[in-house]
Amino acid sequence: MAELATALLILPDGRLVFQRRDLGIAIAPGMLALFGGHVESGETAEQAIYRELAEEISLDTATLTVELMCDYRIRHLERGNEEYHYNLYRTNVPHADFEVYEGSGAEVYTAEEVLRRDDITQSTRYAVTKHIGG
Repeated sequence: MAELATALLILPDGRLVFQRRDLGIAIAPGMLALFGGHVESGETAEQAIYRELAEEISLDTATLTVELMCDYRIRHLERGNEEYHYNLYRTNVPHADFEVYEGSGAEVYTAEEVLRRDDITQSTRYAVTKHIGG
């Protein structure tokens, strides 16, 4: 089972920042997703989320604080029904005006707005529904 570390990036006004996935990738191309990725061998989930954020966005991760909200397991329809273990972190960010290094950009929505969309990944929908509300 793959283990992932993901982050809900939360702006001061409570809106959420999501990553738009590249169109050319194998899994969930073009979909809105959480920032983050796989926990590598020998690292903790917290180390992984800091590494992933440093790889994916231009914000100085040394100034960010991550707080573990929960961990959960879900089976991904878009990944052959394979089970994944998620570590979901909350990360307050000062603004959404940052460069995105992985994916095709960042988009900002309220929880209610994003849950009305049909272009979000299954894991993103689960995280927002269960841990932010909507």
